[in-house]
Amino acid sequence: MNTNQGYRIGPGATSLLMIFVALCMTTVSVLTLINAMHDAKMTERSQTKIAAYYAADVQVQQELANLDAKLAEARATGKLSAMRAALAPTDASADSGATDVYAYKVREIAAETAIEPITEDESGLTMTFAVPLDEMQQIAVKVQLPLTPVGPRYRVVSQVTQSIGEWTPDESITVF
Repeated sequence: MNTNQGYRIGPGATSLLMIFVALCMTTVSVLTLINAMHDAKMTERSQTKIAAYYAADVQVQQELANLDAKLAEARATGKLSAMRAALAPTDASADSGATDVYAYKVREIAAETAIEPITEDESGLTMTFAVPLDEMQQIAVKVQLPLTPVGPRYRVVSQVTQSIGEWTPDESITVF
């Protein structure tokens, strides 16, 4: 007679446990794979956005270099006209003639480059130009241009990323 009344686990229970563990590991590995694929897509989008931003920033710097070259040329033209005015005496002083020529050239340059209306105050002209970042954003640069041919030729007041696309709300889902 068998007096041992202990509980024994048979081979079927072990197989069921192994199947359960295999299913759990498969589920975790599939979820990890999905998460990794999502992270890879997010990284690719981020890399594309960063590359586009820096390409647009290079264009901004090129625009600023072009603006600087035009202002340097205007300054040289103003100095040349001042030297001519000094050699041929008139009622106006040579220095004010150079300033007037330079201010006129600066206004012309700003009118060519600006995308928004130009404002003028005692410190000079303030203009804004933009470089597209993508179809929905642009980098807008606000530059201050002094109207006198002394000191720095321009000063960057701000450089911001702006949205240029039109936002349309999704009204397909009723929230309230």
